Amino acid sequence: MSSPPPPQSNNTNTHNMPILPDDAWRVITTFIPNSELPLFTCLNKPILEATLERIVRQNDFNLLPSMERHLVELCKKQDGFSSYFRDQFAGEESTYKKWIALFDKLGDVGTTVGPKQSGVTFGVCKLLKLGDRTQLEALAELCDRKYLDDPKLLLMARKRLSSRLAREHAAGKAEEEDVLEAAMELGRAHRWCYNREECLAHSVKAKEGFDRIYGESSKKSIEVNFQIATQMEDERARVVDLKNVYEKAESCIGPDRLTYEVANWLGNELKDLKELEDAKKYYLIA
Repeated sequence: MSSPPPPQSNNTNTHNMPILPDDAWRVITTFIPNSELPLFTCLNKPILEATLERIVRQNDFNLLPSMERHLVELCKKQDGFSSYFRDQFAGEESTYKKWIALFDKLGDVGTTVGPKQSGVTFGVCKLLKLGDRTQLEALAELCDRKYLDDPKLLLMARKRLSSRLAREHAAGKAEEEDVLEAAMELGRAHRWCYNREECLAHSVKAKEGFDRIYGESSKKSIEVNFQIATQMEDERARVVDLKNVYEKAESCIGPDRLTYEVANWLGNELKDLKELEDAKKYYLIA
């Protein structure tokens, strides 16, 4: 007589881990030292979720209260353009539609506040670990200044996306241009968090690639050169570099958002140096 088949599991046991009820892993992970928790997030689904839940409960990962509230309110899509968002956007429903279009790309990120598996904090933590390219790009865009304005979470999303694209490129599943774009955006996220050295490291990497693929006069190369110029420590050297970037932008791409952005930044730098006539010239251009 043949033996009964083994119990069915929803998880592929690729690490030769014992198959236990999901709740058991929640208890087991309480015995793992904090320093070793990240090692367990690469294992199967129940271990991953139990580990992430502990990370969230210990406040090793948390969202800004405003971010958590926005995400919970975005979950209430059945309410549509509710009073909460009417107040947030001064009655502009078109702004709400842009937010909800990005939010929809995140998938299931929870519906409640607090450190639990149904909470948006747990959902975002899980997305950062397991999210695909579309989800990570949507999360990064939502964290930008024009949306949820969360530099810390933006940096986390950009780091994860850059790492993912590098792996996909090595496996032949992503283009080099995508990796370079991710490096430039990661540099920009570091700039927003005032991490000068990290900003320069990723920006220079992107510049070398853009120069090789598109040429030094391309919009991409000029854009990343602008990012590098803003990180020069000496004020005078920064102004010289920014003027060079502006001249190149004006001659190579002409009237463009990037050209005006460089001019505006240059105006701010000159104003700080009390060179008001020059500053006025670039402000007028912008």
